[in-house]
This record gives sequence, C-alpha cells and structure tokens, in this order.
Amino acid sequence: MMYLYFFTSKVYAQDIGQITIPLGFLDIGGLFSRILVLIYFAAGVFFLIQISVGGLSFLNSGGDPKALDAARGRITNAILGLVIVAAAFGITWVVTNAFGINIFSGPVTIN
Repeated sequence: MMYLYFFTSKVYAQDIGQITIPLGFLDIGGLFSRILVLIYFAAGVFFLIQISVGGLSFLNSGGDPKALDAARGRITNAILGLVIVAAAFGITWVVTNAFGINIFSGPVTIN
C-alpha cells in the first residue's frame, strides 16, 4: 500500500478555457424579467387548475347546497385572482413603459 503512495506521478487537469453557462440573462434586470414572466405564467396555470377543479366540483355536487356554494366560491376566487394578476401585469407594463424600460421581450433595455 505504501508503494502506491510514494511512486505515483502527479496528474494535471486539462485547461479547457472559460466555461459559459447560458442562463438567458446578463444582469439583475434580465433575471427580474425572467422571474416576472415565470410568475405570470405560473399564475395562469394555477387559474386554469382552479377553474377546472371548481367546474368539476360544481358538476359533481349533486344538488348539495354546501358543495354548490364551495364550487361557486372556488370559481369566483379563481376569476378574482386572474383579474388581480391581469391588473398587476397591466400596472407593470404601464410603469415600465413610463420609465422606458422593456422587460417583457428580449433582453432588458432602457430607452
């Protein structure tokens, strides 16, 4: 065992240059833009799931008043959430256009 320790040669790693990771953004504005678009997408998917579950609950309530109210409440809350997300998107769009910042398409630019 000591033979392997004393008579081994050194091993060097090959230099492959600089490694670049394609993240899709180069600065904090690009990161914010990607996260914001992801949040809006996730909110849309969540809305579709809530509407679907609420609709299925409404269909499967069987005339039970409590189940009908629960399903109607779920659908109402989903629509209200979609309105809030759409308003947030609109406010974000207006503010970014007022300041001349483009965060919704391509790289983040400031005009």
